[in-house]
Amino acid sequence: MLAHKFTHPYLVRRGHQTLRDAGTAATGPAPVVSRLSDAEEIRTEVASVLLGFGRLVLNGVCDYARPYAGTGITGQLGYLPVPGFVHVYRRVNELAGVSPAAAAHGLTDFAQQAHTQPYN
Repeated sequence: MLAHKFTHPYLVRRGHQTLRDAGTAATGPAPVVSRLSDAEEIRTEVASVLLGFGRLVLNGVCDYARPYAGTGITGQLGYLPVPGFVHVYRRVNELAGVSPAAAAHGLTDFAQQAHTQPYN
């Protein structure tokens, strides 16, 4: 998900995330960044929605999960399950004063279905 990847440098530049060298060999083209903690990755997911990528992110996670729907197999893209992304998307839109109808505009059919589900 490009939105997620674009959010990492934003967070780093503002001091909310630190890139850490994983200790690569000196012969490599560039240091490999170690994996961030799950909490840092979840923060990145939330920040991507706050930065305006919410519709893109929700469409992506829902389209990825769609083939698995109803099969009992869990297919998840990102660090949050679909209901988690929906919650963040709804909350950000609510805080920004965006109506549910406007927030649903441009969502794929599967993302619209997820957006209208009653999640806690």
